[in-house]
Amino acid sequence: MRYVLLIVSAAFGLQTVSQPWYRPPVVLKISIRRPIINVSVHGAHFSKVEFWAIPTGTEITPEEYILLGTGKHLNDAGWLNESRVLPIPSEPLSITHVFPKAFDAQGKVVATKFLPYHGANQLYDALWGASPSRK
Repeated sequence: MRYVLLIVSAAFGLQTVSQPWYRPPVVLKISIRRPIINVSVHGAHFSKVEFWAIPTGTEITPEEYILLGTGKHLNDAGWLNESRVLPIPSEPLSITHVFPKAFDAQGKVVATKFLPYHGANQLYDALWGASPSRK
């Protein structure tokens, strides 16, 4: 009887080991290195990464978000980390947040993360230099 239990236990253990290991995509880092916004995404084979901004104002809805553009693919990472970049807009925008959306091959958003700067003044300083109100 002990041998039967051991065999069944070993069979169930092999099933979990034989299944492929999968880690869902996640945006690891988003940073600014003038003149670009850089995003590092854990995962690979994304169909695209879009960069979005939330404008200043009250009661802003997602329909009012501003598409800054689609990030340029910098490396062919395989199953490692991908990097995408987007040039910083030349004209300052009145925005409070910037974030990328990473899409899979089916067009589903699979990862997103906000820049660590929040509010119009912090974003202006990070993207275009000292904000006009601080000069």
